Amino acid sequence: MIFEHEIKPPADCTAEELEDFYEMCKEADQVSLINLKDRILNCPFLAFARHEEKIAGIAAIKVAGENYRQRTFTASKTTLDNKLFPHEVGYVYTKPFYQKNGIGSTLADMLISKFTDQNLFATTGNPTMKRILEKGGFGVAGSSYPGDHNDTLELLVRDNSFTH
Repeated sequence: MIFEHEIKPPADCTAEELEDFYEMCKEADQVSLINLKDRILNCPFLAFARHEEKIAGIAAIKVAGENYRQRTFTASKTTLDNKLFPHEVGYVYTKPFYQKNGIGSTLADMLISKFTDQNLFATTGNPTMKRILEKGGFGVAGSSYPGDHNDTLELLVRDNSFTH
């Protein structure tokens, strides 16, 4: 299968693309739906993978709110300062039919490359996503903790001073 990949700010997305992004976040069932549309609009970048003009996968760089960052970093028991990590790699989802084609990896890599000089973090309980992030220079910070949608989550960070 051949996929087209695209990254753009939400302001450059069509209403249909934003609705498709929202619906795929709902389908993934890994994030709170409270204010989700507003949180999507607040992202610096959204990424799309398309196959024959149908969206096959999504990902984003999210602006992580202060309370969320504090809860996440505290839950992981890391000693890192959450204020140094304002952006999160998230909303990474590939429709089941298109999985195992490197979509999540490609989209995550594209987004991470937009933030080469900035600290980033992500949370995941998915071993495949963890490998993708580790390839992108992320390392586990702190310890595993219970999540709202996953049995166990890990905090991964990309920080120039962070050592694995």
